[in-house]
Amino acid sequence: MDMSKFLPVVFIVAIAGCVGQTDGPTQTDIADVLVTENQPVIPSQPTAGGSLTVRFSIKNQHPIEFADNVEAVLFDSGKCGVDKINDAAPVAKGGSYALLGEKPLRFAPGQQELVKMSFNAPSQQEIVGLGATCPIRYKVKYDFSAKSEASFDVMSTSRLEQLETEKGERPTSERTLNVGPGPIRISVEPKTPLPAVTGSKLPIEVFVRNVGKGNIKDGEIGPERLELTIPDDIEIDLDRETEIGTLCNGKFKLVSGTEKKYSNAKKIQFVKGQTNPITCYLKAPDESKVATERQYTIGAKINNYQYEYFGQEINVAIKP
Repeated sequence: MDMSKFLPVVFIVAIAGCVGQTDGPTQTDIADVLVTENQPVIPSQPTAGGSLTVRFSIKNQHPIEFADNVEAVLFDSGKCGVDKINDAAPVAKGGSYALLGEKPLRFAPGQQELVKMSFNAPSQQEIVGLGATCPIRYKVKYDFSAKSEASFDVMSTSRLEQLETEKGERPTSERTLNVGPGPIRISVEPKTPLPAVTGSKLPIEVFVRNVGKGNIKDGEIGPERLELTIPDDIEIDLDRETEIGTLCNGKFKLVSGTEKKYSNAKKIQFVKGQTNPITCYLKAPDESKVATERQYTIGAKINNYQYEYFGQEINVAIKP
């Protein structure tokens, strides 16, 4: 299989319009990084005792991101016996058949590979002279990383009072959420009117959604996999976060060797495609750090999560 033929392309994602006080523009990227497409069965009307070929393509549709540790396996073919995979003897793996070779692959941006599966149709005796259907079922899994950045403004008390006097009302601003590609999406939302005021409490809410067609491994985020990076000037609200070295009421703990990076202490389960929101209690910097107004960014990421989805089942009708 030639793994070098791919054509990288570049695209631009438009930013959505600004609405609301805290729910500002959100930039999102491609959800399903790897996609599959089934090809016509050859021959179109297989007969008992004969042979048939089933093909499908796997493509990394992202223009700049790689998909790592890509594997595809055939786990069911009914009464149709596996003869060859990509014109070679089939390789059994845990009761299934590897479709991309024995070792996981790295798919470059835009890379596409065709998988070819050859089968022996059941004999007349096996189907007792009646028609039969062979369900061809396969699944694909790969590693990818999720990343998001939430940016928001902090304004000094003196500047806020000045603008309130000039305009007769409190000024407002919006957070900007940049969500990276992939099926797992992290949201970070400030839960206070923006701009935040120097020295004020600054709670944030963190949750993760699955927007793809498959599932993250085991339906959960493992311990120490979801990381939050807090800007140096942003303080921990010690009135609410009482345990030193933790965040979000103990749900996150300080990453060893860092000062403002935290990771989840326990696994986080997905329920109906989304995790429960987690509130973390922060505090805006004082006026010694913000003379008038300043923007801050909180980062979130999950490195190299495993994602798995099932390709569309191919039901092959076998004629007697």
